[in-house]
Amino acid sequence: RAGRSGSRGQVIIQASRPDNYIIRDVVDNNYQHMYEQQISEREEFHYPPFYRIIRLTLKHKKEPVLHKAATHLERLLKKNLGSRVTGPQPPIISRVQSFYIQQFLIRIEREKSFSKARRLVLTAVDDLHKTPYYRSVIVQPDVDPV
Repeated sequence: RAGRSGSRGQVIIQASRPDNYIIRDVVDNNYQHMYEQQISEREEFHYPPFYRIIRLTLKHKKEPVLHKAATHLERLLKKNLGSRVTGPQPPIISRVQSFYIQQFLIRIEREKSFSKARRLVLTAVDDLHKTPYYRSVIVQPDVDPV
């Protein structure tokens, strides 16, 4: 923490790109410019507050099974949700304990029916699990992840 009991503190920022506009705005204390840039990018790339997000995390102990399940689920999701679906792709940490991991991001416009999109996602996951080969694949949805 910097600055306690009313005294001015010192903050040190380590960055690989100190010329990045976010770093410049922080150093210059230009909150308004940083906000305007961020909100513009969020709208352009379909992120909140303009879109709602569902992150689906798939896990399985066998990587080939996980890969096939993720490919199968991708087809099911894109059939009804089209370009709103991104993935599957491994997260930064793609294996935890003995589970391999793949993820999808689904972006839903604020003005669209989120409950309908949610139903389409759950139906696709149910259809995936109807195939015996994929029943052991764990699917964890996370709505509006932080």
